[in-house]
Amino acid sequence: MERVRSLPHLRSLVLKGGQHWDAQGACLRGSLATLPASLRGLTCLAHLDLSFNSLETLPACIPHMRHLGALLLSHNRLAELPEALGALSALTFLSATHNHLQALPAALGALSALQRLDLSENRLDTLPPEVGGLSSLQELNLASNRLQSLPASLAGLRSLQLLVLHSNLLVSVPAGLARLPLLVRLDLRDNQLREVPPELLDAPFVRLQGNPLGEALPGSPSPPGTPVVPGMPRLFLTSELDSFLVTPQGCSVTLACGVRLQFPAGATATSVTILHGLAFQQDVGLWLLFVPPRARRCREVVVRTLSDDSWSDLETRLEEEAPKRLWAHCQVPHFSWFLVVSRPVSNACLVPPEGALLWSSGHPGVKVTFPPGATEEPRQVRMQVQRGPPALWPRSPTGPDTPSAHSLPAKLINGGIAGLIGVTCVFPIDLAKTRLQNQQNGQRMYTSILSPLTHCSLPCCPLQLVVGGGGDPPQHDVPTGAAVNLTLVTPEKAIKLAANDFFRHHLSKDGQKLTLLREMLAGCGAGTCQVIVTTPMEMLKIQLQDAVLRNEGPSAFLKGAYCRALVIAPLFGIAQVVYFLGIGETLLGLLQNPQP
Repeated sequence: MERVRSLPHLRSLVLKGGQHWDAQGACLRGSLATLPASLRGLTCLAHLDLSFNSLETLPACIPHMRHLGALLLSHNRLAELPEALGALSALTFLSATHNHLQALPAALGALSALQRLDLSENRLDTLPPEVGGLSSLQELNLASNRLQSLPASLAGLRSLQLLVLHSNLLVSVPAGLARLPLLVRLDLRDNQLREVPPELLDAPFVRLQGNPLGEALPGSPSPPGTPVVPGMPRLFLTSELDSFLVTPQGCSVTLACGVRLQFPAGATATSVTILHGLAFQQDVGLWLLFVPPRARRCREVVVRTLSDDSWSDLETRLEEEAPKRLWAHCQVPHFSWFLVVSRPVSNACLVPPEGALLWSSGHPGVKVTFPPGATEEPRQVRMQVQRGPPALWPRSPTGPDTPSAHSLPAKLINGGIAGLIGVTCVFPIDLAKTRLQNQQNGQRMYTSILSPLTHCSLPCCPLQLVVGGGGDPPQHDVPTGAAVNLTLVTPEKAIKLAANDFFRHHLSKDGQKLTLLREMLAGCGAGTCQVIVTTPMEMLKIQLQDAVLRNEGPSAFLKGAYCRALVIAPLFGIAQVVYFLGIGETLLGLLQNPQP
């Protein structure tokens, strides 16, 4: 301090405590209890921070610092503020939160330059009318006190923009607050307001949650002549706090994160600061905000708490405030870590040596039978049923979802059968398509997709043009063309479908859906394998297209395009359906396990 006195032009002085914490994580106050009188010579001082110390009275030197603009006194032990405080005519910001203030000096109203005043978390039960003289006041915070009423002079704070009064015991508010021209927020949450002036009731800047609006006064639970116990105090804590004070009277506490605690009378034997690990005399109500998952069926919500380095479950029930806003409520025996979880429904039973049956309440089809002798002594057994990834699902005895579904012979059989059935079903349309495409310029014999099916004067596939030399086809041309199609398409479909499924299986991860890139890689692999069969057909097609191009021109390649679309779409659809019926797996299963 001697060095500070030698700095007469000092503008800012910070003597803030709270730089250390105890073993429970609570902030330790500084030991500063006063200031030397010689500091009154710091006449240029504009900023003084004495927060988190042990001041019980305001140091006498402070009212002499006439240029002081910001004075921070929060988290001390101040029981009162002196009348001399009114001498700080340049003061614009005063913070005295988390002290023991029970009253305010009338001289406070003389601070005409004061713009921000924070007196939250104290023990104020009244305000002096002189507060209405703070003509420059823009923000006033009186949250978490014991105020039951407000002076009408507050309506004279014409510069006021923010008025915070939540967590008090207010039963009425002045109607004149609605006429403050610059007020943008009036916080009246968690008070005892049963009615408010109509001007405030519908005002968009007023917050009234947590008040018994419209409720009748409750009857006195005490016999006549018994003193009426004041309303239970309500605390609304800020994010800075890591501890708070609870008296044997009890209180309602709302933490900055939204967690709510209800301390009944007698929860603590004496006034005690609640810290991590403190055990209560009675169970305390706890409410944790819970955002429900999209799928809530077969799931339960449980609050878990940490005690003696292990987690345990607490009996929990849900209270719905809104469709997507739930509170997990339980009774807690101590102040510790709490966690709300959503998990599969848990079922338990005691299994004796005689046996037992345990079934899932979430999945009634899941049952576990413990036969007699399964255990030599009674045991508590718990079960949770959770749907796993597809790779872990139970498989049917046959079909493409069985382990044998990844057998290459089974896949080739499936693909071949799929090709046979698909070609057979779409052959009439394929016949029409081939005949329409085979027409030569000047020989337009067919005008629609149906007319080729009523004539048999042209070959039914391009291969017959090469084999038969262009002569008249035999009258059994339909089955002949079908045989050629079956011969060529069956191996092509068998290889393509089997290869595609083979590559998809080996590119998947734990049964998860393939990414777009892996889908493309599987298709490329199947196409590469298909080339083995389709190369001869492709060579024939090139030769025929070359002849068509020379004789008819480029427009000939579009002949029968809509017919081809009618062929390919159902052919591939039918082939896919038949492939996944698992016929190959069934046949191989019968061969490996013949019936007696």
